[in-house]
Amino acid sequence: MRWAKPLTYVPILKGKAGECSALEHVTPAVRSCIRPVMELVPDPGVRDVLETFCDRAMDAVPKGGVLTVDSGALPTTAVLAGDAGGPMACLSESLGLRGVAMCPVVRHADSRDVLCRARPP
Repeated sequence: MRWAKPLTYVPILKGKAGECSALEHVTPAVRSCIRPVMELVPDPGVRDVLETFCDRAMDAVPKGGVLTVDSGALPTTAVLAGDAGGPMACLSESLGLRGVAMCPVVRHADSRDVLCRARPP
């Protein structure tokens, strides 16, 4: 039996500096067969966590790449007063401005609001 495309390894990595650096330095051969999921961990300064992560991701993800991001551990409330959405919306906007496409991780138990935010425009 022949596979239509090569198998893809999906590591789940914490969205911290070391993991982003490792992702940035993998060889093109390895990069072609992995689809990492970057998991953001809670922190009292959520806005800072998001911006720092987006800055690191900009360097770690090759042009044209897609970053799969799990922000499910972060609070779903608005990041700043007046923001239209929680961390997922903030991440998507910030990564988009940096030229990095994002694929959000959603769970079957997520609220309808979270699922609606993850829906493509």
